[in-house]
Amino acid sequence: MSIKVLAIAEQKNGKLSNVSYELLTVAAATEGELMTACLAEAADNLAADLASKGGGKVLAVSNQALKYCNDEIYARVLTELIKKYQPQLVIGAATFFGKALIARLAAMNNGAMASDITGLEADGDKITITRPAYGGNVIVNLSCKEGKIFFVTVRPKVFNESTGGDGEVAVETVDDSIFQAKTNVKESVADSGQSINLTEADIIVAAGRGIRGEENLPIIKKLADSLGAGFGASRAIVDAGWIAYSH
Repeated sequence: MSIKVLAIAEQKNGKLSNVSYELLTVAAATEGELMTACLAEAADNLAADLASKGGGKVLAVSNQALKYCNDEIYARVLTELIKKYQPQLVIGAATFFGKALIARLAAMNNGAMASDITGLEADGDKITITRPAYGGNVIVNLSCKEGKIFFVTVRPKVFNESTGGDGEVAVETVDDSIFQAKTNVKESVADSGQSINLTEADIIVAAGRGIRGEENLPIIKKLADSLGAGFGASRAIVDAGWIAYSH
């Protein structure tokens, strides 16, 4: 018996993140019934793109409240979709936002959760995931208890991006009360010094205390830019205030 799988696409400023397409690859590997949730201020075009990239049935929800990634609102909307479509497996990204969202969803839906997975296999309705543990020194295989929804976050840059497939877009309507939250995001301000998202970078050039001083950071930044790489930093120099946490 095949399972129902719900992948949760991530977008920022109206643009889908690369890991969203990686989630489609993971979901397709289950050979189950694939659905993809696409939540945004205006989701139609994003949903159409996901459908053309192998997203299966793409559930598009548009609302002004979804402009910014507020995990409280997103979790409420997604819980409504989960109740309606009854997936056995829900897949999100192991990003800053995805980790918070999937953990909240698992709690709200009394599900099981595994984070930062690097492999997934489905044998009928039995799902087995692979994830690193103890700082990557151990690789663990885990299965979900029968009857529980399995919520997982996928480590970015592990799987290839899905590039094609026929799908359909289903425009979903959600009651306005679902968009009322205790917390609201008023503004999202990007770090002007970070042009490439580190979680999506193929190459990262990083600085640490070995550069001897904050005044030498531009040298490393210039190297990163010349390579088309992300500009990273060690926790030590971030904590010292030399550079922003986003690096």
